[in-house]
Amino acid sequence: EMERARKRKKFESKPVEARKEGDEGDWIHFPSLAAASRETGVPNGSIASLCTLQGCHTGWCFRWPGAQKLERSTPPRRVELPADETEAILRRLRAMSAEERRGALAAMPEGTRKELMRHLKQ
Repeated sequence: EMERARKRKKFESKPVEARKEGDEGDWIHFPSLAAASRETGVPNGSIASLCTLQGCHTGWCFRWPGAQKLERSTPPRRVELPADETEAILRRLRAMSAEERRGALAAMPEGTRKELMRHLKQ
């Protein structure tokens, strides 16, 4: 009985809330991590940790439903990667399959992704 209850809990959907980064309006409620992933384009595997941290990814911020805003003790610093390190990261990303690349980018800190995008636009 305990095993069946544990399996059922594992497959229950976890509701989350999201909104566009910088938007101070209402949070959008999603019935599950998968639904939030489909609607926002953020990888499903990243959303739970983003909710816990109340973090943002590719323009979307996430939290667990009803969570109070976390106070940040220090403002996030801008990551400035040396050009050679940036090039090395880009070479590794280009050598990956598209699926691996998406996962690697999703796992990177937001600041690193932004620095890579800034480098590519130059």
